[in-house]
Amino acid sequence: MVAQSSSSSSSSSSSSEETPKEEPRKQKEFHIAPMLDVSTQEFCHFMRILTKRAILWTEMVVDDTILHTEHLDHHLPYHPKLSPIVVQIGGRNADSCGRACRVIVESYGGYDEINLNIDCPSSRVSGERKFGAILMHDASAACDVVSAMRRSTTKDREKKKRGAD
Repeated sequence: MVAQSSSSSSSSSSSSEETPKEEPRKQKEFHIAPMLDVSTQEFCHFMRILTKRAILWTEMVVDDTILHTEHLDHHLPYHPKLSPIVVQIGGRNADSCGRACRVIVESYGGYDEINLNIDCPSSRVSGERKFGAILMHDASAACDVVSAMRRSTTKDREKKKRGAD
């Protein structure tokens, strides 16, 4: 901010000088991170009762689980009252992660975001399947997965936009 003089000479200053305006502060986002065996449907509903402002996250759901389970509702706690809510998927195979995103969009279209788990250091995910934090060591694979996920979800958004015109 520019300090202004309180002397009488300030009234004779040119009108072309403008005092810079302070930018409004952005409200910080409050995320309730995905926690294995904690971020259950009941937990998400309880957190939403406590705060409407928080951005909720599901537990990470593995791409193969999304594609092959008969009980997907158990893994994906979507309800419109939970919004904003992010679903996090885990996987390394671009094709299966893309197809998993498509299932999420078609079956649970209300999620505000689909996120790829690329930072979980757990040996359960970084071990044999090689996803989570280990993907940071393979930027090419990570980019392939993210590209496939974007392609599978962008079609739906474009369709909705064209339908509104």
